[in-house]
Amino acid sequence: MLLTIQAKRVLEIGSLGGYSGVWLARALPPGGELTTIEKDPKHAQVAQEAFDMAKLHGRVRLIQGSALDVLPTLHPGFDAVFIDADKEPLPQYFDWGMKLLRRGGLLLCDNAFFHGAAVDPNDRSANAVGVRAFNELAAHDPRLVATIIPVRDGLVVGLKTRDRA
Repeated sequence: MLLTIQAKRVLEIGSLGGYSGVWLARALPPGGELTTIEKDPKHAQVAQEAFDMAKLHGRVRLIQGSALDVLPTLHPGFDAVFIDADKEPLPQYFDWGMKLLRRGGLLLCDNAFFHGAAVDPNDRSANAVGVRAFNELAAHDPRLVATIIPVRDGLVVGLKTRDRA
């Protein structure tokens, strides 16, 4: 997907163990950069080790901290934003993703089904509510053309078509 939009700058919210980040960084052309945010110091260390083992030196910028604290410090113009982090603040991540994403860029979010909780009206947990709200925003925001690819736990894929609603 990153090749189709000629992505050079990618933002990942939620590094965890670095697995997705390795694949994202490998898809970038020479000079491309993945900026990835991870709040948990243990996960940040594991992710950094994965990036080092994959020989991605100079291609990955790992920022350890809370995404909602880090996102306001980043410059807009990302070609793609991949969100795979805590679920409760997903609506806020959607807003930041759209602010930081260039027109023609991809907004991606993992766990769109959240193990079935996203479509279970009886699940009122904060995580399920966050996933549902993200999916609704992606479906109805006039700046975005989006769908859910039903692979594993679901992947939201959206193309930002305009800057203003």
